[in-house]
Amino acid sequence: MLGYILRRIVLAIPVIIGVTVIVFAMVRFLPGDPARVIAGVAATEEEVETIRRQLGLDRPIWEQYASFMWNLIRLDLGKSMFTGKPVLPQLMETMQNTFILAVAAMAIAIPVGIVIGIISAINRGKAIDQVAIVASLFGVSMPAFWLGLMLILLFAVTLRVLPAGGIGIPNWDPRYVILPALTLAAHLIGVLARMTRSSMLSVLGQDYIRTARSKGATEYTVNYKHALRNALLPVTTITGLYFGYLLSGTVLTETVFAWPGMGRLLVNAISNRDYPLIQGGVLLFSLIFIVVNLIVDILYAYIDPRIRYE
Repeated sequence: MLGYILRRIVLAIPVIIGVTVIVFAMVRFLPGDPARVIAGVAATEEEVETIRRQLGLDRPIWEQYASFMWNLIRLDLGKSMFTGKPVLPQLMETMQNTFILAVAAMAIAIPVGIVIGIISAINRGKAIDQVAIVASLFGVSMPAFWLGLMLILLFAVTLRVLPAGGIGIPNWDPRYVILPALTLAAHLIGVLARMTRSSMLSVLGQDYIRTARSKGATEYTVNYKHALRNALLPVTTITGLYFGYLLSGTVLTETVFAWPGMGRLLVNAISNRDYPLIQGGVLLFSLIFIVVNLIVDILYAYIDPRIRYE
């Protein structure tokens, strides 16, 4: 198992290097001049050139990339072009907020979605299966901004039991997490329910399931000890990818609920052509997905020993 994990880590290194190249080039190809944005429309060309020189944008591209990589090795992502503050602390602060929201959404979605999928598969064709299919379709289809506004209207405006938005600073209140977490969880609940149902039905039709039943195994043993574990591989993939998506910032949900997370920070950085902040944010997103995929691969090997042996 250790050798398998080490191989996956080694394979991730060239991916990270490739990501740094793509991120650096992508930011440089964005339309607009950050020096002009900082200086303002009334600035002269001399003033714009001075700012460009101060930011190091007048140097050759290869020299800028070498400087970027050297600073990255030292965990120095530079300073924001607009606030003048170091990029890494800003990313960590907003990342903490997004992490809280993502974990809360996953804590709701994973058990609810998987349970709905299992119940739906076991009761295929029955009324409860039809209800579960409609409910999961609702969760998948509803746009986050619409569902968020409906939850605010119901729980914050009409019932007045939960806050409409914000994060509860300075005295953090867990009630502020509930509505945005439910908004994010709704889509994943629908996806997991449909995926679990489909995977369970596929496994329940296998020969070894019929063999287990013919040997007198109870339905509980067949469904939960034999079928469920083998049905979890595609569910694990979806869960891991979706968690990476949540950690990379959910702009619409954070905007609706005024949640100061990674998505809003990066959108503002793109609007301002803030190169260091964009580079740091996208690089952090990429690293998150690489780590999440590594964890999913390890879970694969744990769930299915055949992968580890290969």
